[in-house]
Amino acid sequence: MAQMNYCVRVATTNFADRYDQMTHQAKKRMSQAGAYNALMRPIISAFALALLLVGCTTIRYDYYPPSSDQGRFCITQCAGVREMCQGNEIQRAQYDQALCERRSESMYRACLRHADSKDEAKRCYRQSCFSHENTWRCDEDYRQCFVNCGGAIQVIEEE
Repeated sequence: MAQMNYCVRVATTNFADRYDQMTHQAKKRMSQAGAYNALMRPIISAFALALLLVGCTTIRYDYYPPSSDQGRFCITQCAGVREMCQGNEIQRAQYDQALCERRSESMYRACLRHADSKDEAKRCYRQSCFSHENTWRCDEDYRQCFVNCGGAIQVIEEE
């Protein structure tokens, strides 16, 4: 049984925009009154985090292979294609990570070379690089292939 965890994020960009607007408006009102509350930002941040965590759903797939030999052979081929797809995705993520790290190091060194003082050099930094493989497409293609080979998949959502 394969199990996938998804976190439902409904209108997070709208929420973030609204948060910025609310924070700006609140700061403006409170600064006009001369009493900006330093606890406002952590409270709103905690509320936003709680709101995002409430929508988490676990999706589990139960696979029922076909009974025919031909169908089972077909599924074996699907699995091989999925493994190749996942391998390609892992290689892509590793390549992107290495490229980002090289670019970050190059920019950092260029910044250091062009810094006129130690204070300017202290402002130089290496960009953080995060690249992760995203195999959801491989899994989606595998599920479609599995069904095309005569198998069945039951999707179970759990909150």
